[in-house]
Amino acid sequence: MKKMREMISKRRKELGLTQRQLANLLGISFQAVSKWENERVYPDVVMLPKLAAVLGTTVDALLGYSGKARGMTENMRRRGITGDLSRILSAMIL
Repeated sequence: MKKMREMISKRRKELGLTQRQLANLLGISFQAVSKWENERVYPDVVMLPKLAAVLGTTVDALLGYSGKARGMTENMRRRGITGDLSRILSAMIL
């Protein structure tokens, strides 16, 4: 997930935040942020909404989802494909 690492680092720097400042906003250690940006570990899934909010982006953008994938999801909804089947098909497309 190279995109996630790049997105976190890019957005943090655009906002003028140090790793320590971002960590403080999230209630975690600055070492955790460093590990994310160096691709040693990924943020915990429950942290993603808060991380996205602090960085002024979306969870989809953090995960590197493209507009094409979102368009496919909308198309599936219009066709009545919802729930687990929709999530499975979306995962297969990505």
